[in-house]
Parts: sequence; structure tokens; C-alpha cells
Amino acid sequence: MDTNLIRFELFEDNVYSIVAVSGDVQIGWCRKIKGLWWLSDMNENTVGGAFEELSAAEIGSLATFSNCLGASNPGH
Repeated sequence: MDTNLIRFELFEDNVYSIVAVSGDVQIGWCRKIKGLWWLSDMNENTVGGAFEELSAAEIGSLATFSNCLGASNPGH
């Protein structure tokens, strides 16, 4: 995974926030549900999955959130 584009940050057990590194802004979620990893957008809509391994979800998030990789926080 290209860590220059996206970062997974542990939020709580089996839940990661997905952060666009360039703007340091959260763009989605990754959650483990019934043994599989699922990607969701900020509105909690499932947008990717199911992945057996977290590393596969990280790779999948690059394609899933490709339109958000340059996102930034308008408050900065």
C-alpha cells in the first residue's frame, strides 16, 4: 500500500478511520464485521469489501477512495 496517499488509523477495536494523507482528513471507515473487513464512506454507506485481511482492505481502499485522495480540511 502506498502510505503516501492513505493511512489507516485505529479508532477502536476492529474499526479504523481512513485518512487522506495529503490533507490529513478522514475520508472513510474500515470495520471488521463477522470476520470480514468492510469499507464505508463518511455517511456509513458500504462502498467496499468483503476483505479477509486488513492489508487487502487497505489496498482496496486506494481504488475505492481514489476520488478523495487529494481531499483536505477546509479549515486549514
